[in-house]
Amino acid sequence: MNMRAISLFACVGLCSAANAQLVVGEGVGVGGETRGPIYRIDHSGHILGEVSPFAARAIGFAYRNNTFDSPTGGTSATATHRCDLEDISFAGGPWGTTATHFFSRVQFSLRRNLAVAVPASGVFVVYRIWDSTAAVFTGQSGNGSSMIATGATPLAQLTVQLPVVNQDAIAGFVPVDFAPISITPTNNSVFVEAKLITDPANDTELNVDCWRLVLTTGSAAASPGNPATIGTTGPTLAVDGISTSFPLDGIFQGGTPVGAPFEARNFTFTTTPAQTIGLDFAMGGDLPATPPACQSLTLGADNVFVSDTQNSTATGVKWYCFSLASDVTDGALKYLDLDTEGSATDAAAAVFKADGTLVASDDNSGSGSNAMLSFGIGRRDAAAAGDGKQYDGRDFDNTGAAPVRGLSAGDYFIAVTPSGAGTGARFTDAFGATGTGTAGNIRLRVRTNLNGGALQTSVAPQSVRIVGVSNEDPIVAPGGQLAPSVLNGPGVYWSDVQLCQGADQNNPVAFVTDGTDAPAFSLAVFDSNGNLMGIGAGTPTAAPQVIFGGASPPRPAGHYYIAMAYDSPTPDLAPSPDTNGRWHVRGENGSQGFNFVIAVTVPWSSCGSNACCLNDYNGDGDSGTDADIEMFFACLSGNCCATCPPDADFNCDGDVGTDADIESFFRVLAGGTC
Repeated sequence: MNMRAISLFACVGLCSAANAQLVVGEGVGVGGETRGPIYRIDHSGHILGEVSPFAARAIGFAYRNNTFDSPTGGTSATATHRCDLEDISFAGGPWGTTATHFFSRVQFSLRRNLAVAVPASGVFVVYRIWDSTAAVFTGQSGNGSSMIATGATPLAQLTVQLPVVNQDAIAGFVPVDFAPISITPTNNSVFVEAKLITDPANDTELNVDCWRLVLTTGSAAASPGNPATIGTTGPTLAVDGISTSFPLDGIFQGGTPVGAPFEARNFTFTTTPAQTIGLDFAMGGDLPATPPACQSLTLGADNVFVSDTQNSTATGVKWYCFSLASDVTDGALKYLDLDTEGSATDAAAAVFKADGTLVASDDNSGSGSNAMLSFGIGRRDAAAAGDGKQYDGRDFDNTGAAPVRGLSAGDYFIAVTPSGAGTGARFTDAFGATGTGTAGNIRLRVRTNLNGGALQTSVAPQSVRIVGVSNEDPIVAPGGQLAPSVLNGPGVYWSDVQLCQGADQNNPVAFVTDGTDAPAFSLAVFDSNGNLMGIGAGTPTAAPQVIFGGASPPRPAGHYYIAMAYDSPTPDLAPSPDTNGRWHVRGENGSQGFNFVIAVTVPWSSCGSNACCLNDYNGDGDSGTDADIEMFFACLSGNCCATCPPDADFNCDGDVGTDADIESFFRVLAGGTC
């Protein structure tokens, strides 16, 4: 059986409108509670590192609806919310004819309440998968009967010790992968139980409010809702210990939820405002997939787009298939770009492996409302067109045990479909694609350099200029700083600065990140040729810096680019970043919402005789000579001499080798101003 991902989500229902109010009454409302990191942990409660929301979604889950994906967050409900039960049916999805299911990965969210100490024995979360026949639901409110049949044995059980965390917020947890567990449920349906305990040997329930289960809150779209038909839930749900009417005794008190079903597995409760509530829980395992009929796509000459245009209905999906004879990766210096430039309607696109695994998707990274994906080594064109992003190789395959910095050799599928209506197009594993947009022509373009041709010349990143405190550009003492900017990973925050003098032992220059509040982050500084000049990583309490001069190597005057990302110690760089860096930086960490701050400090109070607007361009002591002209045009062609400025940005306006630089050069050569 193909070991891919299934997702199970357990929704929590209550027995009365009053109890529904109790569930959503604490910590909910628009925005929900504070969301912290997602941690990767082992089964002994050791934190192995932080997992980005992006990575957590990209490991094969076909359906995501947890706190870290919800637009309005989640809630840890009440102080006694520590035990839930929910039914899951596989009959309605791609597992309808599959009797045995496997899972080898889970993700869940909990809240650590710092106001209450953790028992010395520690806290564990246990998840039990019960056969549908085991949940008899005879225990109604107040009658004291268990809803699990006497003598029933769970199909599967996973117990994880919770780590020590010093954060009063909802945090996600992804335990290390475990050996695949198989289940063969009756009627292709199960019940998922979640419980917080202190003694795994005796299944002793937690009796203090130090940890709480988490409910996802959101405003999910109406029909057709989520297209990943990977299971459904019925109207019978159960909780234990949610209020004083439900004592924390391990006996589920059942009933029918208030409100009508909302999407496949959530319920909208009668609250003000109305909320969608669901237990935060997901499982990854097997995912059978049938490849769709597709149009074969032949890749063209190196660095040249091949294209195909199809007229699509508002919900139509066009499938293409192609093969990569060898790896398209950073290490191979190969790339693959695709976009929908030239389409007559808002379009989205996605790339799938041959087994149905969703590798990456995009809706609006191209110009306007066009889609654009870029794999492998960057950075080639300034942008697709207009306001589109650069072809920078930011996309990669993170669906296996180790990430692929691009795409491995093999067969792939591309899905293109209209988007823009409602929540837009949706893509999931198992070749899941649903279009929601406007009918019209969609043009798919694909290019690569896989046939052995030369890699295109790299271009500088789109960036934010750092200027001095009085808007000086180039900067003078004390330097310049950009206002805090929120970065949503796995992107990269690019800025640039013009240094009008070189840094040496007596004139150090510092690239400073004080004020950045990301839990961990890195910065990398590149020169005007795209090569790495320095790199650092740290935390808010040990903010990284890159120093030019002083005790560090000297650097010449010129135009420098700064990349900041959540990835630590380093993001993905080119294979030879110091000599062929190509300004290539790919972030893999998808942390969200933290402020990034960058400042550059310089010691000089004026630019004086600097690298801008030089009459003695080659620095040989003779001004306005033929040698200066020759060196300027050589630098304009990319061959700057050792004593020349580092690039052909003669007037230091941030644009290299433009007509304005040439005009300024000859004005200065004739004795005029820059």
